[in-house]
Amino acid sequence: LYRLQGRDTDGEKTLRQALALDPQNAAAHHALGLLLIRQKRLPEALAALAEAARDPANPRYGYVYAVALNSAGQGPKAIQELETLLQRHPNDRDSLLALAAFQRDAGHLDTARDYARRLATLEPDNPEVRALLQKMGATQ
Repeated sequence: LYRLQGRDTDGEKTLRQALALDPQNAAAHHALGLLLIRQKRLPEALAALAEAARDPANPRYGYVYAVALNSAGQGPKAIQELETLLQRHPNDRDSLLALAAFQRDAGHLDTARDYARRLATLEPDNPEVRALLQKMGATQ
């Protein structure tokens, strides 16, 4: 609500109060991390997103943390985070898609194709996945 009202300062204060009451609250860490990203406070944002990513039940938090790491120029660490995430959530679509892209961008085309193929196994009729495979010169 504060974000919609252009009151990020109040939103940050509220999130920090929530974390003071419940330091393990992954949702609050995640929301704070996103707020800090919007404010271009990357080191603080990465720390908050890393805390959120510790929640083993929510793969979205780990995925967002990995994307933030990659955007911050920490591609190898982003890949490592996603690979760890896939150990807990082997069929997480977002993580598989991100790993295919991050590995491709790192020049590891065979590994990128492997992740894209895993995704194609989960979503065989998805035209986006087929196009990704085709761009990588791979077949299902």
